[in-house]
Amino acid sequence: MGLAADLTREGIAAAGRGNRAEAADLLKRATDADPRYEMAWLWRSSLAGTDEEKRGHLQQALKANPRSESAKRGLALLGPAIEAPPELVAPVTVPAPRAPLSIPDTDHALLQRTIAASTANGWQVVFQTDTSAQLKKPKQWSAAGLALFVTLPGVIGCFWFPAFGIALIGLVLVLVTYLAGKDELLFVDTTQIRQREATDAALAQRTAEILAAPPATRLLGWQRYWVGMPWGRILAVIMFSAVVVAGAAYWLYSNTKLYPRQPPAAPLVYGTVVGYTEVTTGHHVVDIDLFDKPASAPGASHTVAYIHEGQRLVVVEQRADGTVKLRTPDGIEGWTQIDSLIDIR
Repeated sequence: MGLAADLTREGIAAAGRGNRAEAADLLKRATDADPRYEMAWLWRSSLAGTDEEKRGHLQQALKANPRSESAKRGLALLGPAIEAPPELVAPVTVPAPRAPLSIPDTDHALLQRTIAASTANGWQVVFQTDTSAQLKKPKQWSAAGLALFVTLPGVIGCFWFPAFGIALIGLVLVLVTYLAGKDELLFVDTTQIRQREATDAALAQRTAEILAAPPATRLLGWQRYWVGMPWGRILAVIMFSAVVVAGAAYWLYSNTKLYPRQPPAAPLVYGTVVGYTEVTTGHHVVDIDLFDKPASAPGASHTVAYIHEGQRLVVVEQRADGTVKLRTPDGIEGWTQIDSLIDIR
């Protein structure tokens, strides 16, 4: 039924686009692939050009599903067939009766329950039979886009005017997204619904068995459960690859020169500022200038900060010419003579 169902969906889509010839060809291929697929016969009857063709397709649908209400209603609307004169009727060999295709009584209720759940989420019914349906979900405005890119900037714009420009751009983007969107189409039938419910039931039963097992068995069961799923295998490969890559990166970082370790920072050296006495005046100076360059450097130097007697400052650099670079508590660095410091350690 898989090929017939796929061809039927393509035929329905072609009919929706107005391409009746392509739709008729796809539906004919569907009935050739599975003559007992009711949905394809019903759609072929809706595209048939004459009443006789419609009647023939509906009769085939009724053979595929003797309980098909859609086929019965279609035949009732067409009325009784006009019989040919007796001399024109060729002898017909009546085939041996075969057992009708058994369709559970709950198929209709199952389909209605699925349709009700879908319509509650915004889907609309385009076409429906006893065992299948074509649903459509119209394109919608992005509620998240309107809230984040239009409403929120608009509120902020009440306090900060440029935010209105952001809201206008967001509105344009949301509008373009809406215009570029398309209606979603969904084809459902009772076979697919039952397969999905059977899969969900099997997963629920497996989960219950794992939870009821002892802790050690439960851990092994979860491992087999996740790895047994197709996406679980992919997740396991990704996690294993991540562990391998992380281990290799750590080994490279620790043992190779590709990512050399940074040498430990040298311990800070401190010195205490001391004043000096001017020879000519005998005045004791407690404030000392810090300059932007050493005394031996060419060009004029400029004062960048002042230091005071008794301060304990960081020694950034010492030179052989007797100059030293200090860093103040404010983070300012400048040069002075090493004679201005004592207790350097």
